[in-house]
Amino acid sequence: GDIQRKTQDQREATEERLQGQNVEVKFALPDGGDFSGTYRMGDVVEKLKLDIEEKADLPFKAIDLFLNDKIMPDPLTLKDLGVDPKDGIVVDVRLREDEMSLSSMAQE
Repeated sequence: GDIQRKTQDQREATEERLQGQNVEVKFALPDGGDFSGTYRMGDVVEKLKLDIEEKADLPFKAIDLFLNDKIMPDPLTLKDLGVDPKDGIVVDVRLREDEMSLSSMAQE
Protein backbone atom coordinates (compact mmCIF):
# COMPACT_ATOMS: atom_id res chain seq x y z
CA GLY A 1 0.00 0.00 0.00
CA ASP A 2 0.82 3.67 0.14
CA ILE A 3 2.49 3.69 3.55
CA GLN A 4 4.76 0.83 2.58
CA ARG A 5 5.82 2.70 -0.54
CA LYS A 6 6.58 5.84 1.48
CA THR A 7 8.98 4.08 3.85
CA GLN A 8 10.67 2.45 0.90
CA ASP A 9 11.00 5.87 -0.71
CA GLN A 10 12.56 7.30 2.43
CA ARG A 11 15.07 4.47 2.53
CA GLU A 12 16.06 5.12 -1.07
CA ALA A 13 16.26 8.88 -0.70
CA THR A 14 19.96 9.55 -0.90
CA GLU A 15 21.21 13.14 -1.01
CA GLU A 16 21.39 12.89 -4.76
CA ARG A 17 17.84 11.77 -5.27
CA LEU A 18 16.59 14.37 -2.83
CA GLN A 19 18.25 17.00 -4.97
CA GLY A 20 16.15 15.84 -7.88
CA GLN A 21 12.81 15.47 -6.13
CA ASN A 22 10.06 17.66 -7.45
CA VAL A 23 8.16 20.03 -5.22
CA GLU A 24 5.01 21.94 -6.07
CA VAL A 25 5.36 25.64 -5.28
CA LYS A 26 2.43 28.04 -5.20
CA PHE A 27 3.28 31.74 -5.29
CA ALA A 28 0.93 34.15 -3.52
CA LEU A 29 1.39 37.43 -5.38
CA PRO A 30 1.11 40.91 -3.82
CA ASP A 31 -1.95 41.77 -5.92
CA GLY A 32 -3.87 38.79 -4.57
CA GLY A 33 -3.27 36.58 -7.60
CA ASP A 34 -1.22 33.42 -7.61
CA PHE A 35 0.48 30.91 -9.88
CA SER A 36 2.12 27.56 -9.35
CA GLY A 37 5.22 25.87 -10.64
CA THR A 38 7.10 22.64 -10.13
CA TYR A 39 10.68 22.92 -8.93
CA ARG A 40 13.42 20.61 -7.83
CA MET A 41 14.64 20.43 -4.26
CA GLY A 42 18.06 21.56 -5.50
CA ASP A 43 16.71 24.76 -7.08
CA VAL A 44 17.86 28.01 -5.49
CA VAL A 45 15.50 30.77 -4.37
CA GLU A 46 16.97 33.04 -7.05
CA LYS A 47 15.53 30.74 -9.73
CA LEU A 48 12.06 31.11 -8.22
CA LYS A 49 12.45 34.90 -8.29
CA LEU A 50 13.47 34.86 -11.95
CA ASP A 51 10.32 32.88 -12.73
CA ILE A 52 8.18 35.39 -10.85
CA GLU A 53 9.80 38.25 -12.72
CA GLU A 54 8.98 36.53 -16.01
CA LYS A 55 5.46 35.28 -15.21
CA ALA A 56 4.16 38.04 -12.95
CA ASP A 57 6.14 40.86 -14.56
CA LEU A 58 7.62 42.08 -11.26
CA PRO A 59 11.11 43.57 -10.97
CA PHE A 60 13.57 40.91 -9.78
CA LYS A 61 15.38 43.32 -7.47
CA ALA A 62 12.20 44.24 -5.61
CA ILE A 63 11.03 40.68 -4.93
CA ASP A 64 11.31 39.17 -1.47
CA LEU A 65 10.09 35.64 -0.93
CA PHE A 66 8.76 34.43 2.40
CA LEU A 67 8.07 30.93 3.65
CA ASN A 68 6.14 30.77 6.92
CA ASP A 69 6.90 34.47 7.43
CA LYS A 70 10.64 33.87 7.17
CA ILE A 71 12.59 35.45 4.34
CA MET A 72 14.08 33.04 1.79
CA PRO A 73 17.70 34.03 0.96
CA ASP A 74 18.60 33.89 -2.76
CA PRO A 75 21.52 31.43 -2.61
CA LEU A 76 19.66 28.79 -0.58
CA THR A 77 17.96 25.81 -2.19
CA LEU A 78 14.49 24.57 -1.32
CA LYS A 79 16.22 21.66 0.39
CA ASP A 80 18.33 24.07 2.49
CA LEU A 81 15.12 25.72 3.61
CA GLY A 82 13.77 22.41 4.87
CA VAL A 83 10.96 22.13 2.34
CA ASP A 84 9.08 18.83 2.38
CA PRO A 85 8.62 17.83 -1.26
CA LYS A 86 5.59 15.68 -0.42
CA ASP A 87 3.52 18.60 0.86
CA GLY A 88 4.38 21.35 -1.57
CA ILE A 89 4.70 24.91 -0.28
CA VAL A 90 3.05 28.29 -0.55
CA VAL A 91 5.51 31.13 -0.98
CA ASP A 92 4.58 34.69 -0.11
CA VAL A 93 5.75 37.17 -2.74
CA ARG A 94 6.36 40.64 -1.32
CA LEU A 95 7.79 43.72 -2.97
CA ARG A 96 10.34 45.99 -1.36
CA GLU A 97 8.91 49.48 -1.59
CA ASP A 98 12.32 51.15 -1.77
CA GLU A 99 13.22 49.18 -4.88
CA MET A 100 9.83 49.86 -6.43
CA SER A 101 10.00 53.62 -5.87
CA LEU A 102 13.59 53.77 -7.07
CA SER A 103 12.70 52.14 -10.35
CA SER A 104 9.64 54.36 -10.87
CA MET A 105 11.70 57.45 -10.09
CA ALA A 106 14.27 56.42 -12.65
CA GLN A 107 11.58 56.32 -15.31
CA GLU A 108 10.42 59.90 -14.77
